[in-house]
Amino acid sequence: MLNLLLPLSAVLGGGGIGFWIAERYRARTEELTLCLHLLSRIHTLLTVERLPLAALFKRLADSGEFSRLPFVEETARQLSSCPEFPTVFRRTVEASSSKLRSEDQKLLLTLADLLGAYDIDTQERGMESLRILLEEKREEAQQNQFTNGRLSRSLGILGGIALAILLV
Repeated sequence: MLNLLLPLSAVLGGGGIGFWIAERYRARTEELTLCLHLLSRIHTLLTVERLPLAALFKRLADSGEFSRLPFVEETARQLSSCPEFPTVFRRTVEASSSKLRSEDQKLLLTLADLLGAYDIDTQERGMESLRILLEEKREEAQQNQFTNGRLSRSLGILGGIALAILLV
């Protein structure tokens, strides 16, 4: 019985590591999709309702649909006491515990220099450019999730089986 426990643990451990790595790919894709939705909502609230940035982020945070993007709620909270949007947004995005890569965050940080700094038309063009770039990143992340996620799961399980064979 004890002789089977160690190899079984190796297989389960290898599989667990593979699934954990695959989950990281999925989480990045999900966050990029949510960032695209956030950008769309910002565009709507900015152009249709013409909300000031503090009110805009408060509305986004209160809606609850962006609760998995912690920087949204934190930006809303900090804007209530510090009206300097670029500084607040940069600080909250950089400090958030996100699954986004640094290159994804850099794209997102362009909002800090865009929102509230230009007229509505320029902000709309900038957000459209950002949407296109984020969409490309999301497509890349989906491809990585599909190929590397599957590969990670398979290699994790196979690695665990190989270790189990060595242990037996």
